[in-house]
Amino acid sequence: MANHEIEWVAETKNKKFGRIVAPWDKEVEAFGKVGASLVLPEDVVEARLAGYDGFSRTRLIPVKVKGKNTILYKGNELVTPVGAREIVIAHVNGRYPARSTDFYDVVEDIARLQEGLEPEDRVAIVVVEDGDHSWTKEMPEARFTLGPRTKTYFERKVEPFGKTEIPYFDLVADSTEHATFNYVWFFNPLNDSKLDCGIQDLHDDSNALGVLEKTAEGGSRSPVYVNLTSVKKANSEAVARVLEEEGLSGLSKRLTSKIGEATLEQIRSYSK
Repeated sequence: MANHEIEWVAETKNKKFGRIVAPWDKEVEAFGKVGASLVLPEDVVEARLAGYDGFSRTRLIPVKVKGKNTILYKGNELVTPVGAREIVIAHVNGRYPARSTDFYDVVEDIARLQEGLEPEDRVAIVVVEDGDHSWTKEMPEARFTLGPRTKTYFERKVEPFGKTEIPYFDLVADSTEHATFNYVWFFNPLNDSKLDCGIQDLHDDSNALGVLEKTAEGGSRSPVYVNLTSVKKANSEAVARVLEEEGLSGLSKRLTSKIGEATLEQIRSYSK
């Protein structure tokens, strides 16, 4: 049943999550009016860990050219009233929206340039395996998509159902002449938390979550993210410097990488 009004369904210290049942373009419009953003899967993870277990359309964009690997892209330039209407019209006509292959090339360049970053810090990532498959919590694609709380999400919302992987359903492109793109659906834990790139019904009424960032006073604010790549780099450099200053340079190479990884694991654990 359609509900074009926002229903606030979960809340954390810094975020408030709302739900709408409507066509995609109406959801974009409604959330935009209150200063909320359509969610990425990592936002859905936070909402679920805060108590909401429904499924959601998300603004994560899979981009594909026939014969090439899918790229997942977190850019928000297509999540506008015009962009939302574009994809709704495509779905009404039983097709995916398409752009020039230049669009694929641009997001592929972004993904390649960011390969040295922690997956959680990237804007785009190449999905290594083609076609439908499953992800474990250690895989870069899972950490990119589900964010810093990937391990916690698996522990609380995947493993209790006797699973160690979540299904990923790939986008199918039938042309080498243009780039096909779509949006990712994130199903609920009872449906294996599957991520589906290929659903074509954004013109229909269905669930989408929006996220509103909060200040201490309850108003909206710009998102603040911890850049894990920078934290790891700074930690490793600091450890190496201290060890060298203490005459323990022999330990530096052996310990800095391990301590860097341990630091990131500790930061991720704070959100449990």
